[in-house]
Amino acid sequence: MRNMKTKWLALFLVATLAIQMPAAVSAAEISEKNQTVVMESESASVTDSEFLVEKNMKYANTNELTFPTKIKIHTGSGMNHSWLYFIGNMPSNGKVTNLSISNKKIATVKADSTGIHITPKKVGNATIKFTVKYGSKKKNFTSKLTVYKYVNPVSSYKFGGKEIKSKFDKSTMYNYTLKKNQTVKFSVKAKSGWKITSFTYYDNKGKSHRYTTNSPQITLKKGGGSIQINFTNQKTGIIENIVIWIG
Repeated sequence: MRNMKTKWLALFLVATLAIQMPAAVSAAEISEKNQTVVMESESASVTDSEFLVEKNMKYANTNELTFPTKIKIHTGSGMNHSWLYFIGNMPSNGKVTNLSISNKKIATVKADSTGIHITPKKVGNATIKFTVKYGSKKKNFTSKLTVYKYVNPVSSYKFGGKEIKSKFDKSTMYNYTLKKNQTVKFSVKAKSGWKITSFTYYDNKGKSHRYTTNSPQITLKKGGGSIQINFTNQKTGIIENIVIWIG
């Protein structure tokens, strides 16, 4: 099931990013139970585009519909953005009905055939409720939403010896253009209270290269790809996906 979902998401990503992003852009994996999330974003540097945050899916050996009971996202990162939370094992005849959020000042929600789009507005808490109807059956869902203010989780980010941590003060993304293939030394540290939980390079072919060190030396290839580092807040559990898009 996970492989099938991953392949579908890869196709979805290429289709939605073909104009603004390199066709080979891929997703970073975040260790969090039972959820796959797409972050949809608009900013001055990345317009009308989406990038994928693929979370480990543990749907094996079950056909039961799943959706997280707790959702933690951020606002205030210098962009208009929303998250699409997929409904696990959504049947082809499934339809979301009775979607509501308890406080529209905190976030707005809308549904499609795959899941729930959540657009944060301000810091706070709200409750999301909806029903999935499929055939003669239905299942109700309730999720507690917490919206945090975006905080740069980076203490130090040295890219080829140059400190670029300030690039992530207002956004989780930074665009970098390569004129030729380049070998770059990285050295990244998390702020107190945060932990680096994954460090991945996706090359211009979409192939992932994962590192167990936070100071790898990476040969970057021009024409696309990304460096994606996930930072997890040790208190709240919120995950920030810090990305350098390679152009």
